[in-house]
Amino acid sequence: MSHYLAPILSFLVDLKENNHREWFEANRSRYAAIREEWIAFLAGCQEKIIVFDADIADMQPKDAVFRINRDVRFSKNKAPYKTHFGAYFARGGRQSDWAGYYIHIEPQQCFVGGGAYMPPPNLLKQIRQEIDYNSEDFLAIINNYQFKNTFGELQGESLKTIPKDYPKDHPLANYLKLKGFFVTHPLEEDLTAITLQNEIVKAAQLLHPLNSFFNKAMEIG
Repeated sequence: MSHYLAPILSFLVDLKENNHREWFEANRSRYAAIREEWIAFLAGCQEKIIVFDADIADMQPKDAVFRINRDVRFSKNKAPYKTHFGAYFARGGRQSDWAGYYIHIEPQQCFVGGGAYMPPPNLLKQIRQEIDYNSEDFLAIINNYQFKNTFGELQGESLKTIPKDYPKDHPLANYLKLKGFFVTHPLEEDLTAITLQNEIVKAAQLLHPLNSFFNKAMEIG
């Protein structure tokens, strides 16, 4: 029984130890083959996710994949390559502001997750309004037993004080202070392709109501 992630993780371990252009160019064909398999794997995930979320039906799987090259212009870390594989399925592609599904593959840190990671100010304001106006729906989603058992608590960078549009004693103050809204679920590394795919799709199905809640809020504007 083959572990689907083994070639990806092996490559990423080697890349971390040799994070420079000369090594990467010497191993480019190895990377290209792994990337092609990764895109095919993601296509299978997408095919199953669009059964319950047609918003991502028009995406090409390759458009979900983040580049492995790092933007080092404003970073003290000048290593040219990322040491993980990442993909984001959302309406409009991987750079979209819409809520979607993120898959992260990295040695000892594989996970699936999603939500509205860091929406721009205008969309963040609309999400906060939706949480305030439809708090019962919001709480029903994040407090659902299966959701909570899979993802735990909603995560995101938080303001120190609640936005001025809301009273300080607002019952959902902790959520209204968030500047991003996302959840994650760890993935085992030693799974077959089908089992891993099914784990990702199962998590995505639980995440779909939250993504729909956020996307509805962002559509209002």
